[in-house]
Parts: sequence; structure tokens; C-alpha cells
Amino acid sequence: MIRAATVALFVSILISSGSPVAAQENLSIHKLEWQRHRFEATNPSLIGDRSQPIQPLNTRLAKPRALKATVFGYLPYWSSSDYLRFDLLTHIAAFSVEVNADGTLGNDHGWPWTSLINRAHSQGVKVILVATLFDGAKISTLISSQSNRQRFFANIKAKMLEG
Repeated sequence: MIRAATVALFVSILISSGSPVAAQENLSIHKLEWQRHRFEATNPSLIGDRSQPIQPLNTRLAKPRALKATVFGYLPYWSSSDYLRFDLLTHIAAFSVEVNADGTLGNDHGWPWTSLINRAHSQGVKVILVATLFDGAKISTLISSQSNRQRFFANIKAKMLEG
């Protein structure tokens, strides 16, 4: 069975405004942080030992959960997971794999992050891979072309199944 049963698959394209407003681009906090850290390496503690298999999600976690809703934690590739409160999360959004306008994938920042995935799964927390494309014109090119969309869906599905 495909790992999709053990790993929640979700793709989120973070969109920032592609059009200038009053001669000033409206930047999301995600894009600002990505620009600030884009040349940094992925935190090695997220990747861990690639020889270790990815563990399935612990769906029978025997700890009380006060959580009554879906609670996402956002974890960029340049950060550490050392201080994450897994007991307060249902999902972790792993930021990110970069997407190109033609549907191919760019920098995947070392995905899969085996160490993070195994630690989260042991605590009953799902890991969601975030896909990013921060250029409005490129997003339009991606979504307006059926072949680009299909290429993206095939590529991101394959990438998610790696982890």
C-alpha cells in the first residue's frame, strides 16, 4: 500500500501578490522569511539519518489529547524541531519544496526529513509537505496550463511519497 495511508498528503501553494500596489509589492511573511533564509542549508536535525526507514503514523497514541481541532505547526527548513510541542499539534507543515512555473520542482531542501517525520509520527502528528511558488505571474503560468498542472501534480505526489 502506498505510504499515503500513513502520511497526510497536502499541497499548499503560498501566494503573494504579483501586482504592485502603490508601487510597492505586498509581501507575505512567508515570502519575506523565505527571502531572508533562502540561501541557508536545511537544518541537519530535520533530515537525520537517511538510512533509517520512515516510521508509520502512530494512530493509537495512548496519551490524552486536549486538542479538539486541527492544529498546524509551521516548520521552515532552516529551523530546528527541538522545541516543538508535539503534544499541542495535529499536523506540521514542512516548509518547503519550491515549484517552477512549468510544474517541475526546484529545491526540495533535503526532503524527506526523516528525523522530523519519525519524531512527529511517533507522537501521532502528521507531516505535510508545503509547496511554494511566490511569483503571481509564474503561478498563473502554472495553473493556466493543463500540462504544467499535470506535471506539478505528478512531481509533487512523487515527492510527498518519498516521505
